[in-house]
Amino acid sequence: MSGHAYSPLVLAKLQTRRPNSAGERHGLAQPSVMDRIMSAQKINWPVFAEEWARSTLRDPGQHFRYRQRRLCPCCGFEGLFVSGNWRRNAEKRCPNCSSRPRDRFLALILEDTGCELAEKSILHIAPEWPLFRRLAKYPGYVGGDIINRRNANAKIDITDINAPPASFDYLICNHVLEHVPNHLQAVRECTRVLKDDGLAFFPSPLM
Repeated sequence: MSGHAYSPLVLAKLQTRRPNSAGERHGLAQPSVMDRIMSAQKINWPVFAEEWARSTLRDPGQHFRYRQRRLCPCCGFEGLFVSGNWRRNAEKRCPNCSSRPRDRFLALILEDTGCELAEKSILHIAPEWPLFRRLAKYPGYVGGDIINRRNANAKIDITDINAPPASFDYLICNHVLEHVPNHLQAVRECTRVLKDDGLAFFPSPLM
């Protein structure tokens, strides 16, 4: 069994439904025409179509169940999320960026730091698409993987990081260590390249 210890603040943000129109704030289910138009301008249509198609095959019954509108902190999409697996009522994935709960959790944590990320150096190991799309625009961002990938801008071995000591303000290693045979060496390398006052995030499954 796996699990995560999320703070009450983060859980509240992950679960809270944020109405985006006066009609919704007064209990009406349907957003206004302008809300729909503004939302459509932010939709990543290729990802949106693929997520809805895949989730419909996984769980066609989701279209007949009541679901709340939700807000994705990774991409700003507000609307219905899609089923993430074969279990019912598992509205886990954002259809606009494919983010999962663990991706949105990290996005909220980064948001809650209150720091201007554009001014920070960030090392992101094995970047997830939702976070890579959000962070790659920053000049100090390095998204690295041991293999060449479209959602990475550098080739990096976490057990032998090619960077001087104290190079990064933030280090993100999201569900990676459990896949690294020499995870202790990986942690030593991450510690070496992180600044003394830097922040590192190592979410991992709890067995």
